[in-house]
Amino acid sequence: EQEDASGVPFVGPAGEVLNELLEEVGVNPGDVHIANTVLCRPKDNRTPYPHEILACRPRLMEQIRIVDPDLLIAVGKTAAQTLTGKKIAISKERGQIRDAVLDGVLGGYKIPVMLTYHTAHVLRSPDTNPGGVLDLTVKDLRAAFQAVAALHEQGDAHG
Repeated sequence: EQEDASGVPFVGPAGEVLNELLEEVGVNPGDVHIANTVLCRPKDNRTPYPHEILACRPRLMEQIRIVDPDLLIAVGKTAAQTLTGKKIAISKERGQIRDAVLDGVLGGYKIPVMLTYHTAHVLRSPDTNPGGVLDLTVKDLRAAFQAVAALHEQGDAHG
């Protein structure tokens, strides 16, 4: 609701959690680009329908093209499925890096994407125990940013 009103993604409670988790893994939230799969909040905050995701896909693809990230982080099942083009069981596949299949001007291309829980799920299931939703999400984010750092180190070593 707050995102819809402001036009900015992840500004509500789930966004606050995302910012806290980013800071916990040593990342300044201002240094990452955040986008939503769909721009408009579905009625009753339901999962977006496929036709709504499809309608917003060109905008999402353009954002990704402009930002040109080394790695994407799919926060939640909808983002994971949208980016990979596959059915995802987030509770079983979180923490894994898959290929995001993207639409480019010259055809499709791939960027690695880390799958993790949505921060709204972290809010609803605040299990702070080792192996709980919060712990696993922090591990996923840490692994994603370590993978990016390793890519940059490899680039520096080869360049």
